[in-house]
Amino acid sequence: MATTTTTSWKGDSVHWPEAALSRGDLRISGTATDTGISWHVARDENGGTTVALVGRRPRGATTRRVDRVVRACAARCATPQRLAIELANYLCRGQTGVEIGVIRVGPEGRRIELLNVSLPTILHWDPALGLDTHAPLTTGIENLANAEVTTLELQPGALLLGLAGDMVSSAWDRDEIDRLVEGLSVRYFGGLIAASAPPELHRLIESADTPAEEGSAGLVAVGLPPQGMLSA
Repeated sequence: MATTTTTSWKGDSVHWPEAALSRGDLRISGTATDTGISWHVARDENGGTTVALVGRRPRGATTRRVDRVVRACAARCATPQRLAIELANYLCRGQTGVEIGVIRVGPEGRRIELLNVSLPTILHWDPALGLDTHAPLTTGIENLANAEVTTLELQPGALLLGLAGDMVSSAWDRDEIDRLVEGLSVRYFGGLIAASAPPELHRLIESADTPAEEGSAGLVAVGLPPQGMLSA
């Protein structure tokens, strides 16, 4: 049976790790300013890595239980749809507004499967192609089994940034998204943001001009350094 190692953090109720997580050249990090937001990273023995960001978790739903769901699905090498279904079964019974996003990274650290169920957005910054946004599903959680997963190849310097809570609104237009991207220095640092320790990301949120100043915020970052900083 596949073995899984999992790490997860939420708000200020646990100690943050001292550095971003490493998967070869790939870096994964995250932060949350509220205990209703959590980010989870699980790796199975085949080398695949599952990343989940959960926001606006209903009262009574625990991070520990969410972590068990992520860990169990990663151990089975489950698809992003299957993990999303399992999380929705636990979190969304009679609840609205729960935020779920899933990123699965292949063993080589480049191939990405992305499913934004209900986060306000997941941003993809590519140094050559610029900014792309992945909006939440419009079909509802009832159709998760048939939800389309976005597959992409992460390039050197590229960054995936899942946002939860009051970081951003799904109703924002492109100009508002661009202002957020500017505030988070995404175009300047790119994939290096994912190499930041969680406390540094926490300070980045605080320094950026975002609605999160007045509410909860969470993000998870998955990225590669620029070409010149990749290992040989």
